[in-house]
Amino acid sequence: MVLNCWDIMNCGKNGLCPASKEVNLDGIHNGLNGGRACWVVKNTECGDEIQPNFTLKFGRCKDCEVYTTVMEEEGDDFKGPADLMRILYK
Repeated sequence: MVLNCWDIMNCGKNGLCPASKEVNLDGIHNGLNGGRACWVVKNTECGDEIQPNFTLKFGRCKDCEVYTTVMEEEGDDFKGPADLMRILYK
């Protein structure tokens, strides 16, 4: 079983966070909605601050436990930010 970002971070925001509601990313990296691609979802929380867009947040995300865990678990099947943005904003 894979863990989504709200499980890894234990934030209690499943159903509240924009990543948990982002249906366009459902199934990506075998996650629920944007739960395993939260780094491309705008208005998610990072370091107790709402991050309004990818450009501002990815500097933090690339060092985040969620991002590094998903990247490691997915290996060659990992979809990078550019691929995810194409899916999200098609």
